[in-house]
Amino acid sequence: VIQESGFRLELAKQLGAWQTIDESIEDPVGGVLSLTQGEGADATFDAGASPDTWNKCVRITRARGRCAVVGEHAKSGLVDTDTVIRRQLEVHGTWSASRPQVAELVEYVSALEVPLQQMISHRFGPDRALEALPTYQTLTTGKVEIVWPDRIGATDDNGARNGNS
Repeated sequence: VIQESGFRLELAKQLGAWQTIDESIEDPVGGVLSLTQGEGADATFDAGASPDTWNKCVRITRARGRCAVVGEHAKSGLVDTDTVIRRQLEVHGTWSASRPQVAELVEYVSALEVPLQQMISHRFGPDRALEALPTYQTLTTGKVEIVWPDRIGATDDNGARNGNS
């Protein structure tokens, strides 16, 4: 897991990440290449979708490896196609998922018993929904969830967890 947020890196460790790299203090490309003896990772996943994160994702993927990019950034840009072509990378991109894909993902995550609830650090009711995105953008949170009033009381204290409101 590569991230600038200490909170998110710690959460990744708690959830079973093999290694984490704090890119505010370490070059993520150099870090991954060091961990893999210069080969790169078999498969990579970029959820940042900025030209910078996408290119890092490509550069840390081993030759003939797989790279997935999810989402889209306001500043679109070209990925380093020379690296993709010469290293024969298999690149998958998606902006959304179909119902069958979501069903397959839910089945996969359930079978692995992924602790999704632990990834959620903040919950907001609809009346506080406008706070959710700025809170998430601080990069000091896990996932942020907007929940309807009938669920708020059952899952947290007044719309938040971990002491944040």
